[in-house]
Amino acid sequence: AVKVDAITDYLPKSEYVVNDALLYWTFKQSKPVDAHPLHKAFKKYSHNACQLIESLPHSFLTSMNSAELEEALYLVQMDWLLGSEAGLLFKIREELFGIQNGYENIFWMEVEPKAHKKAVTLSVCCEVTEKHIYKHQAA
Repeated sequence: AVKVDAITDYLPKSEYVVNDALLYWTFKQSKPVDAHPLHKAFKKYSHNACQLIESLPHSFLTSMNSAELEEALYLVQMDWLLGSEAGLLFKIREELFGIQNGYENIFWMEVEPKAHKKAVTLSVCCEVTEKHIYKHQAA
């Protein structure tokens, strides 16, 4: 059997990203951030959270209370993943990593190591040519 989840397969800890984003937002509001050593730590260890906050308009972030902002940040991630071209490219990239490195290493990390040895390797072979890429432009 294969477990597939359209959200957690690609964003396994989205609630952690939201929590880190809220911390970063609070930090960013209270201090001049660029020169502060904690800013570098946020950027290094919580880069997704920082990017989430820095990509949204200031008016969006200030228009809600903490609980509303928490839910909105979660929904923004889901909208990005499921409804944008960038989210689609991200999912394709993750699938390619799975094909190259083994799905059990990318998506199914909870599989017991003993099962890996017995598992059948997934192989995908495809070809994309200029004809496929420019197909819609010619029409």
